Amino acid sequence: CTNIVFYGGMGGRFDHTLGALTLLIQGSKSFARVRLVDGRNIVEVIRNTSVTLHKNSNYSKFGIMPLYEEAHGVSINGAKYNVSNIDMYNDRT
Repeated sequence: CTNIVFYGGMGGRFDHTLGALTLLIQGSKSFARVRLVDGRNIVEVIRNTSVTLHKNSNYSKFGIMPLYEEAHGVSINGAKYNVSNIDMYNDRT
């Protein structure tokens, strides 16, 4: 098994959401792809790889943020706002 999907776990109590995020982070250290999915969100930790997001009528928006201190070489193409090879830091917006 290289992929795990947790359904639910978000949108109720905030402490439960934080617990689900902790499972996501820990799972991403051992598995290729770990996601949290509910009716409004898909949350995934991406580690040192590229990801292609495909249009999905259930999820029309996306956001990215560095979970740890920084992420280098981030590019977004085909979105409302495109960027190329930028560095992102978790203490700046």
